[in-house]
Amino acid sequence: MLWNIAVIGGETIKKPYPIEKAFDVRDALVKSIYGRVFGWICSHINQMLAPNGLAFSGGGGSGPAPFQEIGILDIFGFENFEKNSFEQLCINVTNEQLQNFFNKHIFENELEEYRREGIDAAEISFVDNGRLLDMFFAKPIGTLGLCLQQRVQYKYIYKY
Repeated sequence: MLWNIAVIGGETIKKPYPIEKAFDVRDALVKSIYGRVFGWICSHINQMLAPNGLAFSGGGGSGPAPFQEIGILDIFGFENFEKNSFEQLCINVTNEQLQNFFNKHIFENELEEYRREGIDAAEISFVDNGRLLDMFFAKPIGTLGLCLQQRVQYKYIYKY
């Protein structure tokens, strides 16, 4: 990560990266590791959700049986990617938080105002995505909380 090594005409040339380039290389390595771990976690979750131990087909409904899945609302609608990235997960979770804020502050406040005014609003309903957000943020076993905990432990163990 600190050296650029090239073999030219049978001779090995080893040149140190400038500090900014070394940081870029480090960041690319970490991003790749996070992406692979995220893919591995998604694969295992999909395998656990597949009925009767069937392999997950990756969506699209082409499998032999309908699979259970966890849907995350994207602010622009639902998207079905063949493969998602960690960055996309972070974007979608942020959008879920915005949707939760909107639901709580618009729908709940509006329904409360209807009740105060005596308007029957029993048919107005909305989906509470709080359980989905808990899956990511609840302590001590939320997914993102566990990742942060591992990062803190790693930093403490491998101080440099």
